[in-house]
Amino acid sequence: MNTAGAIQQSQQRQQRTETLKEDILRSNPMHDWKNCPAYLLTGEHFNTIIEKIKSLEEVSNIKDDMLQKHLEKQDSFIEGQNKILQKMVNKIDDNKKSTDKKIDGIVSKTNIFMLKVAGAIISSLIGLVVLLIVKLPDIIEWIKIMVNSGQ
Repeated sequence: MNTAGAIQQSQQRQQRTETLKEDILRSNPMHDWKNCPAYLLTGEHFNTIIEKIKSLEEVSNIKDDMLQKHLEKQDSFIEGQNKILQKMVNKIDDNKKSTDKKIDGIVSKTNIFMLKVAGAIISSLIGLVVLLIVKLPDIIEWIKIMVNSGQ
């Protein structure tokens, strides 16, 4: 088959396709794009509407991707904040332990001081009792002298 024959055959196919389209439009008014519900609602050919829907889907997908990236950044930021907060909590716990140790040391020193004071008081009382016992006869003598001199 030569080139001219191929061109003629292609033209015949195209003409048959156009004829078939016209027959379909005449037999079914819904295939007439001006009677199509999409055209009646929007005033646009439904292929244009489909293209717009596709472009909206692409925009929606881009927005979804951007939102996903933003959420991932937010998650990363929150994880970083959680790590910082955890470090702060650990530092507070360490400071609390250190403070507890210092308080325990102060309480221990206070208890030792109180024991020393109590020991000194007890020791002084024992000394007074011993002094009273040793000096009791002299005190009794002194009391007798005072009583007799008052008469």
